[in-house]
Amino acid sequence: MWNLNIPQRALENTLYVAGVNRFGREDDLYMFGNSKVADWRGKIIAESKEEKEEIVYAHIDLEQLTKARLDIHYLKDRRPDSYKLLSEYTEY
Repeated sequence: MWNLNIPQRALENTLYVAGVNRFGREDDLYMFGNSKVADWRGKIIAESKEEKEEIVYAHIDLEQLTKARLDIHYLKDRRPDSYKLLSEYTEY
């Protein structure tokens, strides 16, 4: 799921996403690391490759992001007025 969620969130929201995950063991919990950064297209642009503690660096191009948001404007078609609150359907 980790390898799918980070790029998916970046792509669907037209933004860069940094997914940070600890590495190591805490009692019975194993944390696998593999921190990564995805660009606004969902492409992984930096990630830790090995299961170890590591710092991940990525170049983020804000000009390119601004241009993409102007060119790819599917979010403008949202219809927030059509969203209904659960309380409108449920009697308390």
